[in-house]
Amino acid sequence: MSKIFGGIEGGATGSRMVLIDAQGRRLGFSEGPETNQWLLGLDETVRRLLGLIDGALQDAHLPPLTPISHLGMSLSGVDLEETQQQLISALRAARPDVADTVRICNDALGTYMTLTDDPAVVLIAGTGSICKYIRKDLSFVRVGGYSYLLGDSGGGYYIAHWVISKFIEIEDGMIPWEHNTDTVRKIIYDFFKIRNTLDILPHFYETFNKGHIASLCERLAVAARHGEHLCRDAFHDAGIQLGRHVRACMRHAVKELDPSIKEMLVICCGSIFNSWDLLQAGFREVFSESSSFFQWRGTLNLAWLQISAAYGAARLAARLDAGLTIPCPQQATSLLDRIVLDC
Repeated sequence: MSKIFGGIEGGATGSRMVLIDAQGRRLGFSEGPETNQWLLGLDETVRRLLGLIDGALQDAHLPPLTPISHLGMSLSGVDLEETQQQLISALRAARPDVADTVRICNDALGTYMTLTDDPAVVLIAGTGSICKYIRKDLSFVRVGGYSYLLGDSGGGYYIAHWVISKFIEIEDGMIPWEHNTDTVRKIIYDFFKIRNTLDILPHFYETFNKGHIASLCERLAVAARHGEHLCRDAFHDAGIQLGRHVRACMRHAVKELDPSIKEMLVICCGSIFNSWDLLQAGFREVFSESSSFFQWRGTLNLAWLQISAAYGAARLAARLDAGLTIPCPQQATSLLDRIVLDC
């Protein structure tokens, strides 16, 4: 039987799995709920991962429990090697023959491997956010990604929390605000099904769900496009935060780049980039203020990933565990922006 390479992309709000062959052709695919073990616990995470595997095998018309040759998992919340080994051990305890080899990497590395094998910056902004400059040897510099209490600026939860907290401060008269807040009030009250601001407290302190709160962004984006000032400010600020992530990574990248390299790929992944029209001005503002900061003349090519990073996880497993370079998927991105830095 030909080798089967499996890849799983797991985040805080949803997960996907792909099975591919040595030529990169898709054999099977599945989707499921979030697989972040810090939010779910180890046992439930393993149960969901096995569900993804079973679904992909079924989609590929393969017998149940068919062993995968090499399995790669690109998951959020698994930067520590100890965490990775705990999850692999639990997965093998539940199904010893799940795959010949099992490898776990963080979500940024899976995103990177989906598109390129050359140095690049990866910017992920969904429920949370993280940015990494990844070298050709797969070593990296990390910026952000410390979850909602310590980081995640520019992500969906950040934006929703920004609007809600500012709205409360305006309502309480703590900050001056010259614009009407009726639209924001209705959006927040309708979303949480509340009648007054105090009713929102249980959603943050009793039944807290970070992903659910982050999904408020969809409604806030609609309001922003209709000119709602608080929402527009929130997305502008989020754009600044994401730009700062990339700028911090580029500080490291330019120290290592060959002077002849004049372009850097910035791989953007996550639902927040559906609102790039609202983020763009803030993002660009960061680089218009600091283009001379890098002492590098070149272009940042922002490419928005259009397929699952599960492909990258599978490519990573093939590269590191089978010594095989599987081609990157074709037409996997759309161009978001090109930012020229001219010091």
